Amino acid sequence: ETDCGFRRVTCPISGCPQVILAKDVEDHQKTCNFRRMPCQYPHCGQEFYSWQLWEHERGCTKRPLPCPHIDCPTTLPKAALEEHAKSCEFRLE
Repeated sequence: ETDCGFRRVTCPISGCPQVILAKDVEDHQKTCNFRRMPCQYPHCGQEFYSWQLWEHERGCTKRPLPCPHIDCPTTLPKAALEEHAKSCEFRLE
């Protein structure tokens, strides 16, 4: 019976309560909301549940953003951008 792909099993990913068919476990794991995913931005190093990742990445202090001053080609992590913008050579007085 343990080889039957139609038996119902709980997702093996910690925290996921989803009950699925054994034959669908692999596909479910690829899209499971409880799978852990790393932030895409360099030097962040944090991991989140897939359903939390988008929210984190929007505000991640390591997220690269362009300088808000017109013509400035600089892109910096969000955490460093404010300091750069204060002394940017393209800043209008």
